[in-house]
Amino acid sequence: METTDSRYPYETVRAALYAQADETYRQFNERLLPPETNTIGVRVPALRKLARALLKEDWRAYLAAAQDDTHEEILLQGIVTFSAKCPLEEKCLYAAAYIPKISNWALCDIACGCWKDAKQSPDEVLNFIDSYLFSPLEYEARFAAVMLMNGFLTDESIDHVLDAYSSIRAEGYSAKMAVAWGLSICFVKYREKTLALLERRRLDPFIQNKTIQKIRESKRVTKEDKAMLISYKLPTSV
Repeated sequence: METTDSRYPYETVRAALYAQADETYRQFNERLLPPETNTIGVRVPALRKLARALLKEDWRAYLAAAQDDTHEEILLQGIVTFSAKCPLEEKCLYAAAYIPKISNWALCDIACGCWKDAKQSPDEVLNFIDSYLFSPLEYEARFAAVMLMNGFLTDESIDHVLDAYSSIRAEGYSAKMAVAWGLSICFVKYREKTLALLERRRLDPFIQNKTIQKIRESKRVTKEDKAMLISYKLPTSV
């Protein structure tokens, strides 16, 4: 990752963020995020618009100068990082620098959703994602789970994805919920393969049961399957 000019006018970006502040939205958004999160109150569409402007300039210099003072400032970095057009090796370096900053679901999921060209180099991107599968850190594991769900529920990758979801062992709630969310979508798209995994009953009990719950909440699953899946729920410790 190349060195960039630290004199980048970051205060201009900060001023643009605060100019978009919406106090009503800030209060609403804070209820969805961990209590310690420092927010400005900028809506995601406004962050995306600012990111697009930065990507037309020296986005590398922006990332080198960016601050981590607020939720929106970090999320803006994530949107820029995952949206940037650059060689894959460089993109992975910037992504690796961003991932440790993830401290809530939004910083993970919104940023991951911006990596639109992941399928262009599936093997290389999967190798990068897989490096986070066994992380004990909640949001590193969630990053892996969400990226797999976003770009790799395909005929070519589904077996890898199901094996990966079976391998994630992070204890954090957000990591486990992301796996359950991903598996519920796997069931809709690849019923037989996902059902075989649930039938083995080797998943973490929380993940197994949440997966079943989310499948049963789907409008794309038959009533018969919803009834059948109840039998695969696992006992959980109190």
